[in-house]
Amino acid sequence: MSTKMIVSDLDGTLFNSDCEGYGVSKELISYIKKFKEKGNMFTIATGRPIETSIEVAKEVGINAPYITYNGAKIVDINGEKIYSERFLIKEILFFLREVEKFGASIILYVNGKILCFKYTQRISVYEKKEITKCEEIDEALFDTDIRVNKVLVIGDVEKYEEMWNDLDISIKDKFRYVISEDDYFEIVQSNISKGSALKVLKNHLNIENLEIIAVGNHMNDKELLEVADVGFAVNNAVGGLKDIADYTTKEEYENGVIEIIKKFM
Repeated sequence: MSTKMIVSDLDGTLFNSDCEGYGVSKELISYIKKFKEKGNMFTIATGRPIETSIEVAKEVGINAPYITYNGAKIVDINGEKIYSERFLIKEILFFLREVEKFGASIILYVNGKILCFKYTQRISVYEKKEITKCEEIDEALFDTDIRVNKVLVIGDVEKYEEMWNDLDISIKDKFRYVISEDDYFEIVQSNISKGSALKVLKNHLNIENLEIIAVGNHMNDKELLEVADVGFAVNNAVGGLKDIADYTTKEEYENGVIEIIKKFM
């Protein structure tokens, strides 16, 4: 008999974070508890940093380490590092300066702080959505060897994709971008994805006959669904993710996750 582990995206999957006052539903928490009581596991894979995801992870009641930064870091329920991949911000700074000229709002995650190039209206929206605070970065930091797990660029993602495609191949070989929301362009190292992190997590858990079920809503969940044994897109997911998913739920957001839990419980 296999142990089942559901790995769920957060924003747009476990809840609709575009709605004011959103939260994890009590009904979902109850179903997750029942799922775990049958000897199964539930965890999350998110683009969020630890700072804005750990309290959600605790509220959900995960019982396995979880994936953050779109696959660049795995931590336990206490935020202790299990796996991490970082890069020098200097290596991509010239691109960030260019997209900033086209209205991009840029966020870095450094030593537990959420830093932005400039405080803009989009940064204010981000703060409300993730219930956090951003500080404007000290320009002197760019002269140091600061390393980050990822960079979040908020704005006109189609424009930023065009600009990315014009970059030198040496940069595109080292880095990749993922679209996690309609206006979120996220930069990570080329070997990083939620799927690559799921492989690391599976090896770390070292559980025989572990069946992994993954669920998401956007294209940054693509590799997660591909690596899992079974991949679900919630009904509100973008068309591209539905195309590669094994199944699409009848319900949206957390009700879609509950539908999956019922199926595998």
